[in-house]
Amino acid sequence: MQIEDSFGWHYLVQRHFDFPVVVRLHGPHYLNNFEEKLSAVSAARLKRESKSFRAANFVTSPSDSVLSLTRDKYGHAWTQAQVIPNSILPAPAERRWNLSEVNRYQILFVGRFDNHKGADILFDALAKVYQRAPQVRLVFVGPDRGVIKNGVRYDMAAYAKTFLPSLPIDDVVFNAGLQDKKTIAAYRQSSHVTVIASRYETFGNVALEALSVGSPLVCSNAGALPEIVVDNQSGLLFDSENADSLSDRLLSLLEGDELCQSVATGGYQRVVEQFSPIETAGRLVSFFDKAVVSE
Repeated sequence: MQIEDSFGWHYLVQRHFDFPVVVRLHGPHYLNNFEEKLSAVSAARLKRESKSFRAANFVTSPSDSVLSLTRDKYGHAWTQAQVIPNSILPAPAERRWNLSEVNRYQILFVGRFDNHKGADILFDALAKVYQRAPQVRLVFVGPDRGVIKNGVRYDMAAYAKTFLPSLPIDDVVFNAGLQDKKTIAAYRQSSHVTVIASRYETFGNVALEALSVGSPLVCSNAGALPEIVVDNQSGLLFDSENADSLSDRLLSLLEGDELCQSVATGGYQRVVEQFSPIETAGRLVSFFDKAVVSE
């Protein structure tokens, strides 16, 4: 069986069963924790996950980034380990992105307003884009958990008012909050560009979801995202935590139809060729077979 790494449950399960238990590096907390001060809950989780990783014999990972970093962190060779990316079905023609049907200069962000997802970087870049293209609009889909700066938490409105007074947030940003998959899919089709500003991603399902419908994508070069997006072919990468780099890359798509269409087509094709559910399932079954034999 395979179990995600969260909270170190693998360690307890492995102790009670004779069959091999595979750890899936879904999101090690030490890579995805952006608290300025470690909470008691996070400290306990890190301790349990550490014990689980050190005891693991079989490991799968969605990316080379998280596998390499976790190996280095815990000093474990993990000879029985393999990168098996997440997968997605490419969207049919009627649900594909089409440049002629989008709301021009509309940017879509799907994630949280927090430090981990780089919401502050996104808003800083948005202010720069607005100076050159005041018709820009951002559709923000996700919860507003607040960005922490110098120990102070700012929600979306407070962040813009405090750090970006020249950005008319009520006119430029539409805060859609939490939405279902059908609504998000509609936003992908209607938006000119999709953006991911994360400081780290163990994989980046939101990137795969954008590429699967052919939505032009701009994302940070953090974590596993460069393993999904080939710069200037299946999307554009910007320098992580660099708002100037992000604004430049956004403008290059918003103002360049040829490049926009090129990366949209390239992104969709990359999903077809590299992230097929059939291929992923085959690799997973093969890994399970090896685990059973080695036991």
